[in-house]
Amino acid sequence: MAYYNNTWFINTIYKVEVFIIVEKSKQTIANQKWENKNKEYASYLKSRSSARSFIRNKATLEDLKELKALIEEREGLLNK
Repeated sequence: MAYYNNTWFINTIYKVEVFIIVEKSKQTIANQKWENKNKEYASYLKSRSSARSFIRNKATLEDLKELKALIEEREGLLNK
């Protein structure tokens, strides 16, 4: 049993010290380049996506009521 534990310990240390080099695809590089060029718009898109995901997947009835009030308030500001 001690040998098993020692082997596990050595394997665990080995896994921590191994670095995997992954080559980025051309698409990933292009996406990062676009995101760096369009930081403000990329941030807007991420925030919008998070808001939609929250509404669809996690919002409670109370959350939805509060969000409706906030949306109406924001619409009022934008319509001025």
